[in-house]
Amino acid sequence: MRRTIGMILAALLAAGIVAVPEAAQAATSCSRSWHYITHAETGLNLQPDPLQYQGNTTVYADAVPGTNVWNQQFLFCRDPGWSPNHYAVYSNGTGRYWGEANNIVHAGLDSITGAQMLFDIWKFDSNFWVIRYVGWPWYEKYLYPDHTPGYSHVLTMGQPPLTGNHLFRISPANLLG
Repeated sequence: MRRTIGMILAALLAAGIVAVPEAAQAATSCSRSWHYITHAETGLNLQPDPLQYQGNTTVYADAVPGTNVWNQQFLFCRDPGWSPNHYAVYSNGTGRYWGEANNIVHAGLDSITGAQMLFDIWKFDSNFWVIRYVGWPWYEKYLYPDHTPGYSHVLTMGQPPLTGNHLFRISPANLLG
């Protein structure tokens, strides 16, 4: 009897009449349009190293708006299981996601494999946004361009207090639009 049921089930599966449920998967979706992220103090856009010399995917806040626009575009990606305001950021210039190495933001991750790779992006006021790296559990790490000579506006992470150097404009303002 068991063998007969197995043969009937196999025939139904082969015919497409009965389907085996698939394992649940995260339904990550990204914004419908590309966004520009502009540093509020300098008016310069974020971009990964446009030359990507020797695979360099470091993100800089040094791009003049309206030039090399392909490299300055980003998508914000979400999953229903993530905390509110947590996003993965996908770079048009590298075709990869943002990540962190030694307190510097890189656009070089092939995929998002955990919450430690996300960024908390929230409205500071009606004009400006703040971006915080989620993956550091001991203290908050906010993004800002490092203006120290020799660092050439590298997008870096640092502790509060928040200053104007930590503020960004995001256009369009609807992160998932």
